[in-house]
Amino acid sequence: MKRAKLLFLLSLLAFYLVAITARPLKEKQVFSPAERSRPSDGQNSLEEKYGPLLLNLLPRGRIPPSGPSGGTNGIQT
Repeated sequence: MKRAKLLFLLSLLAFYLVAITARPLKEKQVFSPAERSRPSDGQNSLEEKYGPLLLNLLPRGRIPPSGPSGGTNGIQT
């Protein structure tokens, strides 16, 4: 019985130590209704963020097929 109480108290202490070391959360920002109703700001920020990556989606020319070439797996006896 003593061992169970000791184990319980140690686990509570460990939980308490983990809980007090957690970083504090940021305060919630309050937005006016006019700021919430502008979806174009989100679109513009996405375009600015991912705009340079669009050129990576374009084909760059002939790409060799993946895998080994046909002659490497031939067995010569």
